[in-house]
Amino acid sequence: MNDAFTALSEIDRRVIEAVYRAKELSRARIADLTGLRPPIVSTAARSLIDRRLLVERAAVRGGRGQPSRPLAVNPEGGYSFGVIFTARRITVGLVDLAGDLVAQETVVIERFSVPELLRQTRALIARLQRQASVPSDRVLGIGINVPATASSQAGYFHTHDYFAEMRGVDLLGSLRAGLPFPVTIETDPICAAIGERLHGVGRDFDNFFQIHIAFRYGGALMLEGRPYRGAHGNAGVIGIVFPVNEPRPSGQDLLEHLSRQGMNVGDFADLIDLDIAGCPPLIDWLDRAAGQLGRSIELVSRFFDPEAIVIGGRIPSNLIAALLERIDLDKLFDYSKHMAVPAVVPSLLAEQAGLIGAASAPIIKLIMSK
Repeated sequence: MNDAFTALSEIDRRVIEAVYRAKELSRARIADLTGLRPPIVSTAARSLIDRRLLVERAAVRGGRGQPSRPLAVNPEGGYSFGVIFTARRITVGLVDLAGDLVAQETVVIERFSVPELLRQTRALIARLQRQASVPSDRVLGIGINVPATASSQAGYFHTHDYFAEMRGVDLLGSLRAGLPFPVTIETDPICAAIGERLHGVGRDFDNFFQIHIAFRYGGALMLEGRPYRGAHGNAGVIGIVFPVNEPRPSGQDLLEHLSRQGMNVGDFADLIDLDIAGCPPLIDWLDRAAGQLGRSIELVSRFFDPEAIVIGGRIPSNLIAALLERIDLDKLFDYSKHMAVPAVVPSLLAEQAGLIGAASAPIIKLIMSK
């Protein structure tokens, strides 16, 4: 990895993190936000500019003295890749240092396996890197979005049943050995929450809870703009409320429910063109799952008291909207209307949140101060 990344001090990280979160800041404002003395901020800013991680914007005149030149993250200062997959599709995205999605490509596969994931990911990374003319020494790493919960053993994950071959192995070690850049693994809900925070409705909230409807039914808590993982990496596993051997509001449950009714659906992409009004089995699932989602919203709002609850996941946006349309939020919170209630909003990004979050994970790992 380029020394521009590896040599960051804790002060450097505090400065670049403040700029990253605000998109653009003056040196004086950075000092206010970080508690660092202005000369220290100026020294760190100059170093970060020299390393092409920050850039100065056009001068802004305000008050007496010289006009200030606000700082912003240099999009071309670094790049990272993100990987998200289902049983039939693998998507790789490329983001720049500002967290903007530069390019992405998807391939359809016949059957998921770790060797196939590695083979396709290597090919897509090489293609995107070539097309975007990204030098290797400016690549921070690869973020992998894994449908899993964390294990007590480092590098191991308890993946969804669809990807059982990933269990019982050092998944992080296997992926690092087979891919060309440093690898970071994040669970599906955390990736979605990161993506939503950077480019979705989560931009408006420092503290929100992401309810994630994917293979599993889970969630992630964002505190002060950072994902809260808990002591063992599994904060937000709200699906435990609904036993896996009973109907639950998960993506797997939806796919299996529709399949039992004779519908040819095997992946989330197969849900995109479904006509809700003309599909009674889908209506049945939405009616039942909406009640379960409403209960989750109620519990999350009182357990965590977030500013907002974002509803997203791997299922299409129109199904998320249909679920929310079936929930009477006023009635849901009526018993505790004397208390402030969170905003309940649909994701703006749907599955793109997970891709952007995965790709941004190496960037966040680099710049977030301790």
